[in-house]
Amino acid sequence: MSKISRKIGNQIRERRTAMKMTQEEFAKKAGFSPAVVSHWETGRRSFSIDSLEMIAFVLRCKVGDFFDEIKQPKKILCPTCNGQGVVNENTIH
Repeated sequence: MSKISRKIGNQIRERRTAMKMTQEEFAKKAGFSPAVVSHWETGRRSFSIDSLEMIAFVLRCKVGDFFDEIKQPKKILCPTCNGQGVVNENTIH
């Protein structure tokens, strides 16, 4: 599973436990099985945007909040642009 899915899964668990909700309680409120919730929280299963919207609703946050907490890639100057452009460190230029 992707790093982003794992990080969002961790956030789901943290927000759920902060609200003193069990996986079973959360699953019932969100309309999913407890097994699916467990898989999300451990990063073994990804979620759709629609699912993420329901997750955010139940956790009383916005979908964007899950992405705000994900570390943004470090930006570096592109050596082939003579310092004129900035590219993601994962970009091959």
